[in-house]
Amino acid sequence: MWQGIRHINYTIPLDKIAVTGTSKHAILYGWLIEIANDTRLSDEDIYSLNTAFVYALDFMLGKLEIPQYALLAETFKEQQRILNERDTIIHHTTVETNTAIKKAV
Repeated sequence: MWQGIRHINYTIPLDKIAVTGTSKHAILYGWLIEIANDTRLSDEDIYSLNTAFVYALDFMLGKLEIPQYALLAETFKEQQRILNERDTIIHHTTVETNTAIKKAV
């Protein structure tokens, strides 16, 4: 399992929490996609940030204009796709490195 660097501060300003981006199929919450692409963060870090994000989004209802068209479930699906892709790349790199070391020995 991939391990990220610990003790990373990741701040999402509350007034920017509803920032969205687009994918091929939906309007997604941009911060959740951004953190999936941050290789400093472990899967556990990202799941913790997801939980905090949902609570913050709920807290900001009525205080910010939260786009009704942004799809949280679709955002999580895209985030998981990115994490799976990232883990696959890291796994293949590790296997290739270990194979190269064995051949060198």
